[in-house]
Amino acid sequence: MKTNQKGIRFLSIVLFFMGTILGMALFGSIVLVNLEAKFFFGGIKIAEEDLKTLHCPPIITPIDRSAVTATITNNTNRTIKPLYRMNMSNNTEITRLVETTPEIAPGETMQVEWMVNPEDAIYGNLILVKVMQYNTRMTPSREATCGTLVLKIPYLSGSQVLLTGILSSLVLMRLGIILWLKSNNPLIGRSLNVRNAMLSLVFVIGSGIIASCFGIWLLGIILLAICLLLIVASINFLIPGE
Repeated sequence: MKTNQKGIRFLSIVLFFMGTILGMALFGSIVLVNLEAKFFFGGIKIAEEDLKTLHCPPIITPIDRSAVTATITNNTNRTIKPLYRMNMSNNTEITRLVETTPEIAPGETMQVEWMVNPEDAIYGNLILVKVMQYNTRMTPSREATCGTLVLKIPYLSGSQVLLTGILSSLVLMRLGIILWLKSNNPLIGRSLNVRNAMLSLVFVIGSGIIASCFGIWLLGIILLAICLLLIVASINFLIPGE
């Protein structure tokens, strides 16, 4: 019976760490791609405000037809025609430049799109984007950067890869926790510390995935650092005792 419990404990740790590593790889890679985009374009802000509505697809694959998007609302009583300048990484040495001038009626909200594909990737699998919205008489200038990870995975779209990865990570971590609870009853001492460390990692990784998917890359960096520190600090508790 004791040998069986040890086996279940070991399996619980293996499953949990598999889910942890997968979750960290998912949100960590998305966060780092966005950070690379900022450095790639120099990190110097010249616009009056951040273009907070800029969004890059987190992951794309060869079968995707995806777009970088930005949303603007005309809160004035006149039609505006803001100039958007999009710089995108390219497999050549020169970035791809696209200028767009949408016409937006008073009170209208419009989404501006720029198509992306794996051929835009540099460094093997990174698409890096900077969008500048120039000011009009009624609206301030805005700018932002974002990035997309290109994975050469057949048959699945980027959103399907992301969803599969998230679900797999959560399922593995959940199974690890369930097996740990099953093999440690009652929870006292080391076994309780292990359970608490597992729940903390689930919370941090889940928050990191949400932050990265919504483009809140700065929060994602902080959560990634917390996750790494939490693993290092609690490694002794994540090794089952005798």
